[in-house]
Amino acid sequence: NQYKITSIVALPHCIYILLSMIISRSILFRWYRNQVEEKKNILIVEDEKPMALALRNKINHAGFNVTAVFNGEEALEAFGKEQFDLALMDLMMPQMDGFTLLQKLRDQGITTPVIVSSNLSQESDMEKAKALGAVGFFVKSNTPIKEVVEIIEQALT
Repeated sequence: NQYKITSIVALPHCIYILLSMIISRSILFRWYRNQVEEKKNILIVEDEKPMALALRNKINHAGFNVTAVFNGEEALEAFGKEQFDLALMDLMMPQMDGFTLLQKLRDQGITTPVIVSSNLSQESDMEKAKALGAVGFFVKSNTPIKEVVEIIEQALT
C-alpha cells in the first residue's frame, strides 16, 4: 500500500522530469545543428547605413553570415574577396548604382543570386533589374524587415 501511494505521488514529478529532458534535448540538438551546419553568406548592398545595419542584424539573427557594404564599388570589392550565396542590393546608390553593379557582376561571370531591394517601384525598373540577372525584386518601403528574411529564405531553398 505504501508503495502505491508513493508511486502515484511521484508520477507527475517523473513526467515533468521526462518532458524537461525531451525539451532540453531538442534545444541542444537545434543549437548543435546550427553550430555544425554551414551558414549561408549574405551580402547586403545598401547606402542607407541605418537600414543596412538593421537588415544585417535581423538577417544575422535568422542564422546567416552577413556582410554589409554601402555602395556598388564596395560590393564589387566584396565579391572579389568572398563567395556569397545571395546578395540583397539597393538600386540607387552613390559611386555605382545597382544597375551598373548588376551589369559588372554579369560581365565578370559572378552568378550569385541577387534580390533587388529598392524604393523604385516602376515596372520598367523591375524589368531592367531582372534582365540584368536579378532573381527577385521588392519595394523597401512596402516590405517589413521580417518579410525580407522570409524572401531570403525562400530564395535560398
